[in-house]
This record gives sequence, C-alpha cells and structure tokens, in this order.
Amino acid sequence: MAEVEIREPGRPPRRVTVDGSVEIGRECDGELVDDTQVSRRHLRISAKEGRLLAVDLGSSNGTTLDGAPLTAGVEVELSEGAVLVLGRTEVAVSSAVTPPPEPAQEPAQEPAPPPGDGSSAAAAPTPQPAA
Repeated sequence: MAEVEIREPGRPPRRVTVDGSVEIGRECDGELVDDTQVSRRHLRISAKEGRLLAVDLGSSNGTTLDGAPLTAGVEVELSEGAVLVLGRTEVAVSSAVTPPPEPAQEPAQEPAPPPGDGSSAAAAPTPQPAA
C-alpha cells in the first residue's frame, strides 16, 4: 500500500491510498480531477510486488515525473517524494509501498539425541541402605 496526494489548482489537496491500482483523469473509474489539461483517462498508479508504479495512459498533454516526460504506456517506478504533473495538477508520493512482512520463522529446535543403548543417559541413583 502507498499514499499519494492530489493537488488541483483552486482545491484543497486530497490524500489517496493506493492498494492495487487507481486511475486519475477527468472521466475515469478512479480519482477524478477538474483540470481541462488532463485527459479523461490520463494516468494509472499501481502498487504491486512491493513497488509503486505509474504509467501514462496515452494522454493528450503528457505526464512528467520530477520534470522528465513519461513515455505513454511505459511503467516507471515511483519513490517517496516523487511528483507527477498532469496538466496543472500534481500527484505527490507521500509514502512509498512497503513490502509485505516476512513470515515469522519458528525457533530452531535442538536435535533429538541419536538412538543408542542408553549408555549416554544419566544413570538412576543407587538406593542407599538404611543406617
């Protein structure tokens, strides 16, 4: 899971949790933005395999990542603090994806003593005669 902040001109910023994938655009099934320079389906951000990825969906005006233009259809990895620009809207990565926790390991068990005649076992105490 990761979190991004969408900053539209004239609107308060909003935080969005990315668990799976989310599309951003003017008319999409994900996060809607009111920016005429943003395409209907502009960008997809996905959290998978411990990474956060973005892909421009063939937008008319393009997308930049930290000032560098993205190639439509090519996924790029995002890191914490990265800023995507879509038209006049910014999408800032607030927290990057964290990998799933490692499964708990069981404590190591001591090996069982090898089978044998029992001579290595402690002998039972010999009873003492009464005085």
